[in-house]
Amino acid sequence: MRIVSPYDREARRAIRGNTRWSGYLVHVTETCETGPQANLITDIATTGPTRDTEALPGIHIRLRERGLLPRQHLLDGGYLSVSLLHRSLRDHQVELVGPVKASGAWQSKEQTGFTRDDFTIDFDQRQVICPNGETSHIWLEPPAMAPYTVARFRPYQCNPCPDPARLRPRHRRPHRELPPTASA
Repeated sequence: MRIVSPYDREARRAIRGNTRWSGYLVHVTETCETGPQANLITDIATTGPTRDTEALPGIHIRLRERGLLPRQHLLDGGYLSVSLLHRSLRDHQVELVGPVKASGAWQSKEQTGFTRDDFTIDFDQRQVICPNGETSHIWLEPPAMAPYTVARFRPYQCNPCPDPARLRPRHRRPHRELPPTASA
C-alpha cells in the first residue's frame, strides 16, 4: 500500500470506472419505497478502497443488528457476485437484486474455453458440475478469500478431459480447479 496523504496514512488511491481519487469509499444504504413515503438512510459505512462485494456482508450485519434488514436489497453490479447472492439469502434471508458482473476471463473475451457460466453451481449441496458432467469433490470458503468460493475436481475426473482445448492453459495438467465465484 502506498501512502497518498501526509495528513492521513490510511487514505489510498481508488478507481471506479473512469473516476480516480485518493481517500475513502462511502457505502450508503437507504429504503426504497414506492408512494409518498420518504426514503430513509439506514446505513452508512466509510471504508478504504476495497471491492464493494467486501462491504456487503458488513452492511447486512449492521442492518440486522438494528432490525432494519430488508427482504430484498437492490444493489448496483459492484456489490453483487454469484456467491453473495447465495450467502445473503442463506445467512440473512435477504434476496439480492441487481446485475451480476459478466465474467472477464479470457474464455469470455476470446469466446473459447469454459467460463464460470458453463458450470452448474449448487450452493445447497456445496458442489459444482462441469460441462462434461463431473462433480467437484472439494468446496472451500476460506475466510481470507471471502466472499469467494473455490471448488476443486479430482485429477482422474479431468484427465484426460474430453475438451482439453477449452481449459485454461495452467489447467491443462491433471489437477483442475474452478476459479473463485465472487467478484464475478
